[in-house]
Amino acid sequence: EEEAMATEEEPDVPAKKAKTDEDESDLTKIPAAELSAMSSTWKKLSKGRKSIAKLKRSGEETANNEALLAKLAEGANEKKVNLGKSSAKAGVLCMTSLKSNDGTAEYTVTGGHDRTAIVYNVTSGQIVATLGGAGGDVTSVHGMVFDDGSGMMLVVTGSADGFARAYAVPLVGDDEPTLLGEAESNGGAPVNVTVHPSSLGVGDARILVASSDGTVELWKLSAEGLKLSTRLESKGEEEGGSVKLSSGCMHPDGLIYISGTSDGQLIVWDLKTQAVAGTLKGHDGNPIDF
Repeated sequence: EEEAMATEEEPDVPAKKAKTDEDESDLTKIPAAELSAMSSTWKKLSKGRKSIAKLKRSGEETANNEALLAKLAEGANEKKVNLGKSSAKAGVLCMTSLKSNDGTAEYTVTGGHDRTAIVYNVTSGQIVATLGGAGGDVTSVHGMVFDDGSGMMLVVTGSADGFARAYAVPLVGDDEPTLLGEAESNGGAPVNVTVHPSSLGVGDARILVASSDGTVELWKLSAEGLKLSTRLESKGEEEGGSVKLSSGCMHPDGLIYISGTSDGQLIVWDLKTQAVAGTLKGHDGNPIDF
């Protein structure tokens, strides 16, 4: 059996240095323009989600869904694809699934011990790109396919070297992926990276990065590169205490962000007010994914 090899060249364009001039603005607040764009997206997505929830399924639709679930339980629709092997240290540490806007193509992005992220076209069974540049294990990946006619996917990675990196990945043609920028965390390593749903393209995107040092940062990606907009810091129960984050997740509507801590808590951030909406307790250990 012929094995497909992930031999894409690493981006040779130097990444633009992230801007972190903390004297320019109050990093505890999301800038008004960014918050307006995020709120507008939240209203649109929330309205659409509620409309879908109100739809009543017909008897035929219910029967079809039950039949599909039965097939999945039996493994009838199971699909296995060998997309390639690497001679580097084995181990996939994270992955995310994306779809083209017309729904005709499905992609999977993985990151691993070999310090790369790999973009797969699951529909065609081919490797689209291999993204290098990380100085440590790639522990978090996320992305978005844009409907702006550019044929581009934005992929963001977080790695053990303390950096989040943003890449433009062409989905058509023979162009190579481009490293758009890299952002160093405040002192820890990224445990989650998320492209905010208000993002419009590789030159107008918002990226959230949760780091092990207890911070959740909002970065703006533009033609000038990455710039830090906001830094939300999680505090411990005692005065002046700090927490260590182990995971993170964005609500689909885009205004609630949840981070998991090393002592088993879930911190719920309301991005609209940049305040903690609540803290959930229950895990005996640290939540690593949700």
